Amino acid sequence: MRNFLVDTDVPFPTTVKDKPYSAEFERVIFEELDGESRGEYVFRGSVHRTSDGRTRKEFDMLSPDGTRLHLIVIQDTPNRVVHLLHPESISRATIPLTEFIELNSGFALAGHDEKLGERLIEGIPCKGYRGSRGSSRITTLWVSEELGEALIEENLVDGHAEDSLRIFNINLTEPDLSLFVAFAE
Repeated sequence: MRNFLVDTDVPFPTTVKDKPYSAEFERVIFEELDGESRGEYVFRGSVHRTSDGRTRKEFDMLSPDGTRLHLIVIQDTPNRVVHLLHPESISRATIPLTEFIELNSGFALAGHDEKLGERLIEGIPCKGYRGSRGSSRITTLWVSEELGEALIEENLVDGHAEDSLRIFNINLTEPDLSLFVAFAE
């Protein structure tokens, strides 16, 4: 999931404050090797954001062979750190926010950007954008200015689905702050 400001022509990643919410999400990544489908990775979970910009993503990743991995990522913007938690092993890693942003940066729509108009997603107004990333990747986003978040993202490579994201069951209230405490603190 990427956070966006959309008062420019092209969305870009940023920290979003004063727009709290909680929701569920699903991301599906299709894997191919040498033109052969190897299956899909499915991430299902929840996302929460506080008014001060902290985010928590908790999800299960299911691999093509059925392996399940449960992870929690807490981006603690005010303290400039990210906690990566693996509840089953009670393990935790904490990295500086700047390193996490570098690992997850580099997103921008470039070349032949197209505005797709507006539509409601779960009653929330969204604006659509389509653009190319590289020579063969096309990204479509439906972004809520109210949340500063893409509620739908679809990526196609050479005309084939590469991955998709959707955010749903959106609740526009402040989440419980106990969700943002990393265990063993």
